[in-house]
Amino acid sequence: MQTPCPCVVTVHEIARTNWRLGRGRGPYQWLAHILNEEVFRRTIPKARAIIAVSTATRDELLRLYPVETQRVTVIHEAPERIFFEESTKTEREKVREQLGANEGYILSFATGDSRENVDVVLETYARVRARLRQKLVFCGANPNVRRELKERCQQRGIEDRVVVLDYVSDDVLTGLYGAADLYVDISYYEGFGLQACEAMARGIPVVASNIPAFIEVLGSAAKLVPVEDAEALAAAMTNILENQEEWQERSRLSRERAREFSWRRGGEETLAIYHAVANQKKTVGNSLGAGGPWGLGARD
Repeated sequence: MQTPCPCVVTVHEIARTNWRLGRGRGPYQWLAHILNEEVFRRTIPKARAIIAVSTATRDELLRLYPVETQRVTVIHEAPERIFFEESTKTEREKVREQLGANEGYILSFATGDSRENVDVVLETYARVRARLRQKLVFCGANPNVRRELKERCQQRGIEDRVVVLDYVSDDVLTGLYGAADLYVDISYYEGFGLQACEAMARGIPVVASNIPAFIEVLGSAAKLVPVEDAEALAAAMTNILENQEEWQERSRLSRERAREFSWRRGGEETLAIYHAVANQKKTVGNSLGAGGPWGLGARD
Protein backbone atom coordinates (compact mmCIF):
# COMPACT_ATOMS: atom_id res chain seq x y z
CA MET A 1 0.00 0.00 0.00
CA GLN A 2 1.53 3.29 -1.16
CA THR A 3 1.00 6.55 0.73
CA PRO A 4 1.86 10.07 -0.45
CA CYS A 5 3.44 10.96 2.90
CA PRO A 6 5.35 9.21 5.69
CA CYS A 7 3.13 6.73 7.53
CA VAL A 8 2.77 5.87 11.23
CA VAL A 9 0.78 2.73 12.09
CA THR A 10 -0.69 2.01 15.53
CA VAL A 11 -1.18 -1.71 16.18
CA HIS A 12 -3.85 -2.47 18.79
CA GLU A 13 -3.74 -6.20 18.24
CA ILE A 14 -2.44 -8.74 15.76
CA ALA A 15 -5.33 -9.90 13.60
CA ARG A 16 -3.50 -13.08 12.60
CA THR A 17 -3.04 -14.10 16.23
CA ASN A 18 -6.60 -13.20 17.11
CA TRP A 19 -7.79 -15.36 14.23
CA ARG A 20 -5.62 -18.30 15.23
CA LEU A 21 -6.80 -18.27 18.85
CA GLY A 22 -10.42 -17.32 18.23
CA ARG A 23 -13.46 -19.56 17.98
CA GLY A 24 -16.79 -19.69 16.13
CA ARG A 25 -15.80 -18.53 12.66
CA GLY A 26 -18.54 -17.73 10.17
CA PRO A 27 -18.44 -16.37 6.60
CA TYR A 28 -18.18 -12.77 7.82
CA GLN A 29 -15.24 -13.61 10.07
CA TRP A 30 -13.46 -15.38 7.22
CA LEU A 31 -13.90 -12.40 4.88
CA ALA A 32 -12.81 -9.90 7.54
CA HIS A 33 -9.75 -12.01 8.33
CA ILE A 34 -8.66 -12.20 4.69
CA LEU A 35 -9.12 -8.46 4.13
CA ASN A 36 -7.46 -7.47 7.41
CA GLU A 37 -4.48 -9.73 6.87
CA GLU A 38 -3.95 -8.56 3.29
CA VAL A 39 -4.17 -4.86 4.16
CA PHE A 40 -2.00 -5.24 7.26
CA ARG A 41 0.62 -7.31 5.45
CA ARG A 42 0.95 -4.64 2.76
CA THR A 43 0.79 -1.63 5.09
CA ILE A 44 3.13 -2.54 7.93
CA PRO A 45 6.37 -2.65 5.85
CA LYS A 46 5.63 0.86 4.54
CA ALA A 47 5.29 2.43 7.98
CA ARG A 48 8.05 4.85 8.94
CA ALA A 49 7.21 4.17 12.60
CA ILE A 50 4.97 1.66 14.36
CA ILE A 51 3.24 2.10 17.71
CA ALA A 52 2.27 -1.06 19.63
CA VAL A 53 -0.11 -0.77 22.58
CA SER A 54 1.78 -3.34 24.64
CA THR A 55 5.07 -5.18 24.71
CA ALA A 56 3.11 -8.38 24.09
CA THR A 57 1.72 -6.89 20.88
CA ARG A 58 5.15 -5.63 19.83
CA ASP A 59 6.74 -9.04 20.39
CA GLU A 60 4.01 -10.80 18.43
CA LEU A 61 4.37 -8.28 15.60
CA LEU A 62 8.12 -8.82 15.41
CA ARG A 63 7.67 -12.58 15.46
CA LEU A 64 5.13 -12.73 12.65
CA TYR A 65 6.15 -9.92 10.28
CA PRO A 66 9.42 -8.64 8.74
CA VAL A 67 9.63 -5.52 10.89
CA GLU A 68 12.80 -3.94 12.28
CA THR A 69 12.78 -3.66 16.07
CA GLN A 70 13.91 -0.04 16.00
CA ARG A 71 10.77 1.01 14.13
CA VAL A 72 8.44 -0.15 16.92
CA THR A 73 7.60 1.85 20.04
CA VAL A 74 5.41 0.60 22.89
CA ILE A 75 2.83 3.14 24.07
CA HIS A 76 0.26 1.75 26.47
CA GLU A 77 -3.43 2.54 26.30
CA ALA A 78 -5.18 3.75 29.47
CA PRO A 79 -8.64 4.04 31.02
CA GLU A 80 -10.45 7.33 30.46
CA ARG A 81 -10.75 9.62 33.48
CA ILE A 82 -14.43 8.78 33.89
CA PHE A 83 -13.54 5.22 34.91
CA PHE A 84 -11.52 6.44 37.90
CA GLU A 85 -14.54 8.10 39.52
CA GLU A 86 -15.87 6.18 42.51
CA SER A 87 -19.52 5.16 42.63
CA THR A 88 -21.54 6.19 45.66
CA LYS A 89 -23.47 3.64 47.68
CA THR A 90 -26.73 5.05 46.30
CA GLU A 91 -25.48 4.73 42.71
CA ARG A 92 -24.37 1.13 43.28
CA GLU A 93 -27.70 0.19 44.82
CA LYS A 94 -29.61 1.78 41.92
CA VAL A 95 -27.62 -0.15 39.29
CA ARG A 96 -28.09 -3.42 41.17
CA GLU A 97 -31.81 -2.83 41.56
CA GLN A 98 -32.17 -2.16 37.83
CA LEU A 99 -30.39 -5.44 37.09
CA GLY A 100 -32.39 -7.42 39.62
CA ALA A 101 -29.10 -8.20 41.36
CA ASN A 102 -29.53 -6.56 44.75
CA GLU A 103 -27.03 -8.95 46.34
CA GLY A 104 -24.34 -8.11 43.82
CA TYR A 105 -23.03 -9.49 40.55
CA ILE A 106 -20.05 -10.67 38.56
CA LEU A 107 -19.49 -8.67 35.36
CA SER A 108 -18.15 -9.96 32.04
CA PHE A 109 -18.50 -9.21 28.31
CA ALA A 110 -20.23 -11.29 25.64
CA THR A 111 -20.13 -9.42 22.34
CA GLY A 112 -19.83 -12.41 20.03
CA ASP A 113 -16.11 -11.81 19.48
CA SER A 114 -14.44 -15.12 18.65
CA ARG A 115 -11.73 -14.61 21.28
CA GLU A 116 -14.20 -14.50 24.16
CA ASN A 117 -14.38 -17.55 26.36
CA VAL A 118 -18.00 -17.32 27.45
CA ASP A 119 -18.52 -21.08 27.78
CA VAL A 120 -15.83 -21.40 30.45
CA VAL A 121 -17.34 -18.47 32.37
CA LEU A 122 -20.80 -20.09 32.23
CA GLU A 123 -19.46 -23.51 33.17
CA THR A 124 -17.58 -22.05 36.11
CA TYR A 125 -20.54 -20.02 37.32
CA ALA A 126 -22.77 -23.09 37.14
CA ARG A 127 -20.29 -24.88 39.42
CA VAL A 128 -20.14 -22.17 42.07
CA ARG A 129 -23.57 -20.52 41.94
CA ALA A 130 -24.79 -22.42 45.02
CA ARG A 131 -21.93 -20.86 47.03
CA LEU A 132 -22.36 -17.31 45.75
CA ARG A 133 -25.07 -14.72 46.29
CA GLN A 134 -23.97 -12.76 43.20
CA LYS A 135 -25.63 -13.02 39.81
CA LEU A 136 -23.67 -13.13 36.54
CA VAL A 137 -24.05 -10.13 34.21
CA PHE A 138 -22.90 -10.02 30.59
CA CYS A 139 -22.93 -6.82 28.54
CA GLY A 140 -22.26 -5.98 24.90
CA ALA A 141 -24.51 -8.67 23.44
CA ASN A 142 -26.31 -8.34 20.10
CA PRO A 143 -29.62 -10.19 19.52
CA ASN A 144 -27.90 -13.34 18.20
CA VAL A 145 -25.55 -13.48 21.17
CA ARG A 146 -28.45 -12.94 23.57
CA ARG A 147 -30.31 -15.86 22.04
CA GLU A 148 -27.26 -18.15 22.20
CA LEU A 149 -26.51 -17.18 25.79
CA LYS A 150 -30.10 -17.86 26.81
CA GLU A 151 -29.88 -21.36 25.35
CA ARG A 152 -26.54 -22.06 27.05
CA CYS A 153 -27.86 -20.84 30.39
CA GLN A 154 -30.98 -23.02 30.08
CA GLN A 155 -28.79 -26.04 29.38
CA ARG A 156 -26.92 -25.40 32.62
CA GLY A 157 -29.98 -24.48 34.67
CA ILE A 158 -28.73 -20.97 35.48
CA GLU A 159 -31.03 -18.82 33.35
CA ASP A 160 -32.55 -17.21 36.45
CA ARG A 161 -29.11 -16.15 37.71
CA VAL A 162 -27.73 -14.61 34.49
CA VAL A 163 -28.49 -11.13 33.11
CA VAL A 164 -27.57 -10.27 29.50
CA LEU A 165 -27.34 -6.64 28.41
CA ASP A 166 -26.96 -5.05 24.99
CA TYR A 167 -24.12 -2.71 24.03
CA VAL A 168 -23.78 0.05 26.64
CA SER A 169 -22.24 3.53 26.51
CA ASP A 170 -19.23 4.51 28.62
CA ASP A 171 -21.50 6.39 31.03
CA VAL A 172 -23.54 3.25 31.67
CA LEU A 173 -20.46 1.04 31.70
CA THR A 174 -18.83 3.05 34.48
CA GLY A 175 -21.87 2.39 36.63
CA LEU A 176 -21.81 -1.32 35.75
CA TYR A 177 -18.16 -1.56 36.75
CA GLY A 178 -18.73 0.43 39.93
CA ALA A 179 -21.59 -1.72 41.19
CA ALA A 180 -19.94 -5.07 40.35
CA ASP A 181 -18.28 -7.32 42.92
CA LEU A 182 -15.91 -8.85 40.40
CA TYR A 183 -14.87 -8.47 36.77
CA VAL A 184 -14.03 -11.64 34.82
CA ASP A 185 -12.24 -11.70 31.45
CA ILE A 186 -11.04 -15.12 30.27
CA SER A 187 -10.14 -14.04 26.75
CA TYR A 188 -8.00 -16.19 24.47
CA TYR A 189 -6.20 -13.11 23.16
CA GLU A 190 -5.93 -9.37 23.76
CA GLY A 191 -3.62 -6.72 22.38
CA PHE A 192 -3.82 -4.68 25.59
CA GLY A 193 -6.88 -5.51 27.71
CA LEU A 194 -8.55 -2.13 28.04
CA GLN A 195 -11.82 -3.35 29.55
CA ALA A 196 -10.03 -5.17 32.36
CA CYS A 197 -7.95 -2.04 32.97
CA GLU A 198 -11.14 0.06 33.09
CA ALA A 199 -12.61 -2.26 35.71
CA MET A 200 -9.45 -1.94 37.79
CA ALA A 201 -9.63 1.86 37.56
CA ARG A 202 -13.06 1.58 39.14
CA GLY A 203 -11.54 -0.41 42.01
CA ILE A 204 -13.06 -3.75 41.05
CA PRO A 205 -11.09 -6.97 41.64
CA VAL A 206 -10.29 -8.72 38.36
CA VAL A 207 -9.91 -12.38 37.43
CA ALA A 208 -8.46 -12.84 33.94
CA SER A 209 -6.73 -15.35 31.72
CA ASN A 210 -2.94 -15.60 31.95
CA ILE A 211 -2.32 -14.47 28.37
CA PRO A 212 0.74 -12.27 27.62
CA ALA A 213 -1.10 -8.93 27.43
CA PHE A 214 -2.90 -9.49 30.74
CA ILE A 215 0.31 -10.61 32.45
CA GLU A 216 1.91 -7.36 31.30
CA VAL A 217 -0.95 -4.93 31.83
CA LEU A 218 -2.78 -6.30 34.86
CA GLY A 219 0.28 -7.61 36.64
CA SER A 220 -0.12 -8.96 40.16
CA ALA A 221 -3.18 -6.76 40.80
CA ALA A 222 -5.40 -9.30 39.04
CA LYS A 223 -5.78 -13.01 39.67
CA LEU A 224 -4.66 -14.73 36.48
CA VAL A 225 -5.72 -18.28 35.57
CA PRO A 226 -5.25 -20.63 32.58
CA VAL A 227 -7.66 -19.75 29.81
CA GLU A 228 -9.62 -23.04 29.75
CA ASP A 229 -9.26 -24.09 33.40
CA ALA A 230 -12.76 -23.81 34.90
CA GLU A 231 -11.56 -25.27 38.19
CA ALA A 232 -8.87 -22.60 38.59
CA LEU A 233 -11.33 -19.90 37.62
CA ALA A 234 -13.86 -21.15 40.18
CA ALA A 235 -11.21 -21.15 42.91
CA ALA A 236 -10.11 -17.61 42.05
CA MET A 237 -13.65 -16.24 41.93
CA THR A 238 -14.79 -17.80 45.20
CA ASN A 239 -11.57 -16.87 46.99
CA ILE A 240 -12.12 -13.19 46.23
CA LEU A 241 -15.88 -13.11 46.70
CA GLU A 242 -15.95 -15.10 49.95
CA ASN A 243 -13.00 -13.34 51.61
CA GLN A 244 -13.61 -9.67 52.43
CA GLU A 245 -9.96 -8.97 53.23
CA GLU A 246 -8.90 -10.48 49.92
CA TRP A 247 -11.56 -8.44 48.10
CA GLN A 248 -10.40 -5.20 49.72
CA GLU A 249 -6.76 -5.90 48.91
CA ARG A 250 -7.54 -6.75 45.28
CA SER A 251 -9.63 -3.59 45.01
CA ARG A 252 -6.74 -1.48 46.30
CA LEU A 253 -4.26 -3.14 43.96
CA SER A 254 -6.63 -2.63 41.02
CA ARG A 255 -6.77 1.12 41.51
CA GLU A 256 -3.02 1.40 42.02
CA ARG A 257 -2.27 -0.58 38.88
CA ALA A 258 -4.74 1.36 36.72
CA ARG A 259 -3.16 4.66 37.78
CA GLU A 260 0.11 3.56 36.20
CA PHE A 261 -1.45 4.09 32.75
CA SER A 262 -2.02 7.58 31.36
CA TRP A 263 -3.63 8.85 28.15
CA ARG A 264 -1.79 12.14 28.63
CA ARG A 265 1.59 10.45 28.66
CA GLY A 266 0.60 8.20 25.78
CA GLY A 267 -0.62 11.18 23.78
CA GLU A 268 2.61 13.07 24.33
CA GLU A 269 4.70 10.08 23.28
CA THR A 270 2.53 9.55 20.21
CA LEU A 271 2.77 13.20 19.22
CA ALA A 272 6.55 13.05 19.55
CA ILE A 273 6.69 10.13 17.15
CA TYR A 274 4.51 11.94 14.59
CA HIS A 275 6.71 15.01 14.85
CA ALA A 276 9.83 12.89 14.39
CA VAL A 277 8.40 11.16 11.33
CA ALA A 278 7.22 14.46 9.88
CA ASN A 279 10.73 15.78 10.31
CA GLN A 280 12.10 12.59 8.75
CA LYS A 281 13.88 11.58 11.93
CA LYS A 282 14.60 7.95 12.55
CA THR A 283 12.49 6.49 15.37
CA VAL A 284 13.67 3.95 17.85
CA GLY A 285 11.69 1.49 19.97
CA ASN A 286 11.37 2.13 23.66
CA SER A 287 11.84 -0.15 26.60
CA LEU A 288 8.75 -0.92 28.64
CA GLY A 289 8.36 1.66 31.38
CA ALA A 290 11.13 3.90 30.04
CA GLY A 291 8.74 6.69 29.06
CA GLY A 292 9.24 6.32 25.33
CA PRO A 293 12.20 7.08 23.05
CA TRP A 294 11.72 10.84 23.47
CA GLY A 295 12.22 10.97 27.22
CA LEU A 296 8.54 11.75 27.90
CA GLY A 297 7.07 10.44 31.09
CA ALA A 298 4.53 13.02 32.27
CA ARG A 299 1.61 11.60 34.19
CA ASP A 300 -1.84 12.99 34.79
